[in-house]
Amino acid sequence: MIRPPPRRRLAPLLSLGVGSVVLAALPGGHLLTAILGISFLIFVHEWGHFIACRLVGVRTETFSIGFGPRLFGWEKGRDGRSRFTTGRRQLDPADHAMDFRVALIPLGGYVKMAGELPGESASGGGGPAPDEFPAKSASARIFIVSAGVIMNFLTAAVFYALVLGSGVTQAAPVVGAVMPGDGAWAAGIQPGDRLLEVDGEPIESFRDFVMETVLLGDSEAHPIVVQRGGERLRVPVRPVYNEALGFSVVGIQSAARLVLGTGAEAFEVGPTDAVTVAGIPAVGGSLAWRRIVEAFAHGVDPVPVVAPDGRRFELALPAPAEGAGPARTMIGIAPYGPPEVRASRGRAAEVLAGGDRILAVESAGERRALASQPDWAALPYGPPIDALIVLKADREVRLEVPLATAAEIATFLDDVALVTPRATRLVPLRAGHVTEDPDPEAGPGAVLRYATSPALEAGLKPGDRVVRVGATGVNDWAGLQREILAAPAGEPLVLSVRDDTDLERQVTVRPARLERHRLPAELRPALETHAVDGVLAAAGAGVGRAVYQVRHVFRTIGALFAGDINFNKSIAGPITLVTETKRQAEGSWVDLLNFLAYISVMLAVLNILPIPVLDGGHLLFILIEKLKGRPLKEETIYTFQKVGLLLLLVLMFFAFKNDITRLLP
Repeated sequence: MIRPPPRRRLAPLLSLGVGSVVLAALPGGHLLTAILGISFLIFVHEWGHFIACRLVGVRTETFSIGFGPRLFGWEKGRDGRSRFTTGRRQLDPADHAMDFRVALIPLGGYVKMAGELPGESASGGGGPAPDEFPAKSASARIFIVSAGVIMNFLTAAVFYALVLGSGVTQAAPVVGAVMPGDGAWAAGIQPGDRLLEVDGEPIESFRDFVMETVLLGDSEAHPIVVQRGGERLRVPVRPVYNEALGFSVVGIQSAARLVLGTGAEAFEVGPTDAVTVAGIPAVGGSLAWRRIVEAFAHGVDPVPVVAPDGRRFELALPAPAEGAGPARTMIGIAPYGPPEVRASRGRAAEVLAGGDRILAVESAGERRALASQPDWAALPYGPPIDALIVLKADREVRLEVPLATAAEIATFLDDVALVTPRATRLVPLRAGHVTEDPDPEAGPGAVLRYATSPALEAGLKPGDRVVRVGATGVNDWAGLQREILAAPAGEPLVLSVRDDTDLERQVTVRPARLERHRLPAELRPALETHAVDGVLAAAGAGVGRAVYQVRHVFRTIGALFAGDINFNKSIAGPITLVTETKRQAEGSWVDLLNFLAYISVMLAVLNILPIPVLDGGHLLFILIEKLKGRPLKEETIYTFQKVGLLLLLVLMFFAFKNDITRLLP
């Protein structure tokens, strides 16, 4: 009969649980909680190996929480007596002494089994002793090697059961916006659609949707099932590979709720609610907010928001906030050039194709040139449109597209995806132009307004091409923006520009600090709480969720090898892991447990991979032994372990490199 360890041996485990709660309340406590949480998962993994050793009668010499020098622990001698010691261990493992230790480096741990390493048997060269690892049957050794992975899976299942039993709140699987030109936009997915399945996989949250779409690749269209109103639609969507992210995207952003006003007068636009903003349709809070900012930018003030039942809310631009403004001054420019079509859909696809350049619109016999994309975006707030003047294959053509209302014009514009400008030709923005405040610390409802037009006042003209900012040459729009933002705030800025005559002149622009206005509006994430009733239901749901995550991690590894996910950009190391765990700890204990459950699944999957020096590598050696009828030669095992160690070192190098890169500005 195996006696359970004395209660005091559980002190490290209890310390992890109780200490995490206490530390979370201290300054910097969330970081310590994150480290302890990850350490706990590693502890559970090693505890699985230890328990398996006890069950099959393998003597263990060391159980270490952490790596590196020993800090303190409990040592048990051959006589069964235990004592607390600090510093180096005092009892010899060769004398069947066991050491439960806490080591200096908290991220990690290990269990050292008797006879685990070749040539260390205590039997004096006559083969392994009965209580040593090599003496046990292949089945027993497989159980020991697999026990850590099993414990990580069970831990994840328990954590998921606790999370689902308590109720986990996550972003709802509802479309907030579709990116023009991307796969979802081309397929006709609309804001307000509820996402139900991706390639046959059920979706419970927007995070699930993102996890599934990342794995799709861009070689073919994949079915996405959505619910629109009471109708269930199966839509084939082809992802687009995103170079910056390193994986394919379908171009869908999560939904939000928009709350206008306060108290009893509050007007809410939910994630699937349909309203009109200045006469232009919008579904969901995200799109409604974008329409509101666009309306202010094009001179509509106040902006009316009307629900289908007739409820109405009007937003007027308030006075600038006292002492508030962006940290960086701006000069007020936008890319110049007729809007160029990247892709079209719906009614727009009947007249426009990729590569077309929209030069002007005709309204009541008057031709209005489109010098920039802001001119294109302003069309719904102007007169009706009779025709488009388009440059097709170097030939100017007139296309009749009678668009009588703001709603019709806006819908037509939504069906056209434009090419992102890259040249350094500019058009000055007018005074009064309004834009959304990009500063996440600005608070809800913040917009920025140009009280003046620095670019116009400096003499910049539509079509001017910037060749230098100060002494630095620029050749694309991103570089131009970067140099302007890097200039000292508030200092005069010298631009070298050329017009159509290609004559170069110097223009001194005095950047202005934009006004910050705070609208009575707040955009909130559209959240849903998923919970199950009853212990058995929660346990079943926890196991089901753990199985789903195991499948997802294996599929992610497959996508990495297939090249669907960029290996260098997607691998993260311990710094990112601790940082993200800390962020979850700053939320709620449910958020933290949910994330730790996923980490536990990753530990299980990564450890079971057939890589020498990992559990999966040891398992592979034992399986080969069973097939051959004899163990592999020690030299062969050493060679494989060297290769496995080299692979892990390469992986660690990329992981740390990516972590450091993410920390850099």
